[in-house]
Amino acid sequence: MGSFPGILPKLFIQGLIALGIICALDATSVVADQRALPEKIDQLVTMVSKRYQIPEPIFRKILRHESLNHPWALCLNGKTLEPESKEEALRILAASETSNYDLGYGQINSYWLRRWGLSPEVVLDPVVNINISGWVLRHCIDQYPDQPWKAVSCYNVNPEKRPDLAIRYLRKAFGQGVN
Repeated sequence: MGSFPGILPKLFIQGLIALGIICALDATSVVADQRALPEKIDQLVTMVSKRYQIPEPIFRKILRHESLNHPWALCLNGKTLEPESKEEALRILAASETSNYDLGYGQINSYWLRRWGLSPEVVLDPVVNINISGWVLRHCIDQYPDQPWKAVSCYNVNPEKRPDLAIRYLRKAFGQGVN
């Protein structure tokens, strides 16, 4: 699945929201286990990996690195927080004065919310969040088809503009052997 032109990302995300409602995954029932994904979320990661044709082990490592598998994880101005609930995450976000933040399992950046006209409440839904994460990784793979390290680091940082941060991200997410 390639990159989407024009309005398709917004329509696509709206479709994901509908899918989340149809699937009736109750986000409030997701337990924030810091070591393992709840079974429904584990199955969702597998499904999203297949849908976007992204390497599942890499996708799992990215999700784990980004949030420690915490569904309500927030990053505000570089400070990571682990609220106990979606409601608490939304209260913290509303009280903050930052316009640059990351949300949920995949730490979806506020850039994507603004680009697609999505609210934090929608993006904190684990089904939506993991689907967006998969789309972002697919977008990065499409952007750098012959440069896997750039494709993976693109999930977090523009490897063309900041190769130093790209390497640092890869080392943190995948280990020190990355050069």
